[in-house]
Amino acid sequence: MSKDAALHPQPSVEWLESAADQAIAACRSTKPTPGSSHGSMIRLLSTIAGIILVAGSTAEAQPLRIGVTMEDYDLFHQMLLRMRPIGNDLAGFITRPPGGLGAAVQTQECMIRLEGTFQDFDDRFSALTTLVALSARMKDADDQQLVTGVLRIDVTGFLNSTSISLRMIDLTTQHSGCSQDGATLAIAQEMKRTFKDAHALAQTFSDRVFPNAAGRR
Repeated sequence: MSKDAALHPQPSVEWLESAADQAIAACRSTKPTPGSSHGSMIRLLSTIAGIILVAGSTAEAQPLRIGVTMEDYDLFHQMLLRMRPIGNDLAGFITRPPGGLGAAVQTQECMIRLEGTFQDFDDRFSALTTLVALSARMKDADDQQLVTGVLRIDVTGFLNSTSISLRMIDLTTQHSGCSQDGATLAIAQEMKRTFKDAHALAQTFSDRVFPNAAGRR
């Protein structure tokens, strides 16, 4: 046994399935409340996703296939990886803005505005990616119906909210203090390109898996 295997032993399939069953049962027992039900369900489903994805190398049963595959997850995951450098650049400009004192303060303020928009978009896309991964690994028809129902709601909500994120970027670049800041304009353009590509990926996925779902194009 390797040192890494000794430090990080694989849990048994039985334990993983038991833990997944408990998480699903908790999800089913969650009573919808205005403003909190969706977020609570996402957190519970994220827990299940972590369990099932860890089980990927040991699970004996094959996951169900009703349109969502691990290839879908790979595409969403690659998009998440593409978004990471933007977050790193924003953090760098916020902590170490270039230029003299006045220019540095202005750049910092603009980047803080963009960072808020980016974080919101990143959180929503990360949650969507988690649900895609989970749906692709479901083995029980009832459990998959539950997860897929939440996924349908989440992908529709994501698609309908992308225009708001793009509008927030435009408002930042149109702000009097940011409209002439080269660093702000450059990152804003990269954010818009990436957000639009993420939206296109989610739209293509939704059109195939949920052909009757409503979503802004």
